[in-house]
Amino acid sequence: GLFKFYIILYHKGNIQKLILSLGVMWRKDNLTDIQIENKNNFLKNLSVGQVVCYWVLLFAIWLNLTISFIITLVRRFILHQNTELLLTFGSVYIFFDTSNDWFQYIIAYLFQIYTISGLGCMYFGLEFLTITLCAHLCTAFSLLQDDLKRLTPTNNRVDLNEHLQNAPTDTIEIIIKQHQKLIELTKLMNSIFTVIFFANLSFSTFEICFYALACIVSHTPMDFAKNLLAILIILISIFFLCYYSEILKKESGGIAEAAYENLWYRGDVGYRRSIRFIIMRAQRPCSLMSLNYIPITLNTFTKVVSTTYSYLSLAMTMYSKK
Repeated sequence: GLFKFYIILYHKGNIQKLILSLGVMWRKDNLTDIQIENKNNFLKNLSVGQVVCYWVLLFAIWLNLTISFIITLVRRFILHQNTELLLTFGSVYIFFDTSNDWFQYIIAYLFQIYTISGLGCMYFGLEFLTITLCAHLCTAFSLLQDDLKRLTPTNNRVDLNEHLQNAPTDTIEIIIKQHQKLIELTKLMNSIFTVIFFANLSFSTFEICFYALACIVSHTPMDFAKNLLAILIILISIFFLCYYSEILKKESGGIAEAAYENLWYRGDVGYRRSIRFIIMRAQRPCSLMSLNYIPITLNTFTKVVSTTYSYLSLAMTMYSKK
């Protein structure tokens, strides 16, 4: 979490530039019915995914933070056991006697809740940010595809179809500039978050293995549930990252197909040349990159899961022999 926070501070200016640029390109007017439907579908999927992640994360955090307090109350006031007061994380405070003094215990407990909640929000807030930015890029590429399909070339300028004759007229040059801008924003996003993507994908395997082993050796159902929720949160965050990177690759690559479906053969030489350049560039689709080298797709998620299973099987074999 601290490493991600440092990356965010270091690239604060670029992140602000990326968000403002996407805000400028975000379209509200002069959209066709197909574009409105596509835009709403992207936003709906993003909203549902973030709501699921948020509530699972919130439930996991509060389960881990409150279980020790609940166990303490049950042992002290229901079972009438003279046990020490349990904190969420075993800690020694020099000026506090948290094992017997209720007032000091509650202060220390609230302090742990505050710090751990802040770290959790800082850690997963960045995940929400990257997924949202990627989803907005996907939406922009999707809208650009429909614009390109509807262009009717006439001497390097275009007229819209008859049922859209009241909409403003675009040119192939504007389409090209928008395409180039989206590619530049994708590169900017990769330059900011590529190290974080690499860290997430690399350490997720070891994190899942750790919590899976903790599930196996757990002695109480509550410990099992906490570790299982941790695994679920990691898998969900990695899946959404890979999923939206896959969608970004699909939508950016779809520009080539949209250009081919355009009535380019009715245009002059300059228009055809512009369409050809668009197709050539779109054949190298954009995607989120790990260390600016490895593209992130759903195959990446499959590799993470398969690698985790292999390591876990090896660890289980060694554990069973002992």
